[in-house]
Amino acid sequence: RERQVYEMRIVFDQEVTDPVEVVMSKFAQLLEGLHASEYELFTVEGTAKVRDDRYAGQDKIVTRILHALCKSKPEHLKGLLRLSLVDCYVDSGTMAALKTVIGKSSATSIRLSGLKMGVLPRSGALQLKVPEHSMNDPCCIPCCCCPTSQPNYAAAVETLKEEIAKFSKDYAPEDCAESLVEIFAGLRRNGHVDVVDLSRSHLPSLCGSVDNVRRVLGALAKAAPIAVVLTEVGLTSAHTAALCELFFQSCSMAHLDLGICPTEGELDCLDNIQNLVQNSPVLLSGSFSLEAPYVLQIASPVAVESTAVTEPTPTQCCCCACCFSTRIDVYSHSQRIEKLSFPEKVMKASDFSYFHNQMRDSVESRVLFPLYTFLAAVFSGNEKKLKNLARVGRDPYYSSVLSPEADVEKLALIKRFMDMVKTTNAPEDLFNMQHAEEAMGALQDATVALANQGGQDRIKDTDSTMPALMSSANQV
Repeated sequence: RERQVYEMRIVFDQEVTDPVEVVMSKFAQLLEGLHASEYELFTVEGTAKVRDDRYAGQDKIVTRILHALCKSKPEHLKGLLRLSLVDCYVDSGTMAALKTVIGKSSATSIRLSGLKMGVLPRSGALQLKVPEHSMNDPCCIPCCCCPTSQPNYAAAVETLKEEIAKFSKDYAPEDCAESLVEIFAGLRRNGHVDVVDLSRSHLPSLCGSVDNVRRVLGALAKAAPIAVVLTEVGLTSAHTAALCELFFQSCSMAHLDLGICPTEGELDCLDNIQNLVQNSPVLLSGSFSLEAPYVLQIASPVAVESTAVTEPTPTQCCCCACCFSTRIDVYSHSQRIEKLSFPEKVMKASDFSYFHNQMRDSVESRVLFPLYTFLAAVFSGNEKKLKNLARVGRDPYYSSVLSPEADVEKLALIKRFMDMVKTTNAPEDLFNMQHAEEAMGALQDATVALANQGGQDRIKDTDSTMPALMSSANQV
């Protein structure tokens, strides 16, 4: 039946060895009724624990769940604000389904954490049988010691090439870059983007190339999220330009968790990021970490060695005189597994620590920023976000740093500073803080009114304090 659900979580918390079809049959009834409700937060977690889901040639579990969600009524999907996929096997079909969900919803926050490409071939190692061909020109009268056939090496090589071509066609490389670009564009169309979390999702594997990673990060930058998490995503010095674009486009970015593995000696890339962090006054929190290089195991080309061996015949044949020795061509095939590191040489931790300390000190120096007032201005016009902000402001855990009361002294300090730098030729309202102070008073009154509601978990849409809260945000 139709109902409103705040959060829907589908979680796989144990290892599953059953085939995907058996797993899906166990909660088919859930998928059939998934479209009947309206969800504000939708989460799918842990499908990577289903071992059979890693193989190519079948729809991923999370893909089927998203397809079931797409069947919801348009008004139901419009109520979806946040979507989370954690520790799941995905492919290009999954991202296409996710793009459809984002396009039909009002989502402005997304978490794509720990995603892995589930494109492992199901077929095992190829057992290739080498054909033989008959000897057309026997040396004399056929006898017991003259070979009548020998391995056809050339035909075996051709068969191997055909099998490789067939495998490459059946398991063509997939990438999700185009769908990711559309997903971030869809978030942007839905309104102010709050959070984008891509932690532990290896972008080069998902996107297929450095250029595709650049395109995806460029689309993320245009979405201009307030908080971004890019840890353990495989970023290197080659992605510096795309990271700089993130700063250029996201002027309201207040939080950034960034992990990178820079190449040894390439200090310019970190210097550029450091300058952007130091010149982003709204960036109030985050982390900057040195990560290990990505190690890829690949099979080297097959090496072939040919050796001619001549063996004497133990006894002379009675029917011919040419069989005193036998020539045998021995072919040996070998293939090694090689480990490649990207990048090959990583920057020393001592060199990285200088940039880390500079960026950390720069961010920590902004603790006096009136964050509550800033967020109220960013969320202007969004009633639900302003309600949540007011609720956070009266939470004992956050009230000391994120509340109207915490911003009073900060705004007073800014006012004193502006009074000091204001010149006699400047317009009177150039640094006028009257509106900001009035807005802070209205925000504080609204917060007190919300607190007097008795700690209700959800605030009614008809709450009389919201017009004042939204009006004060517009003034800010």
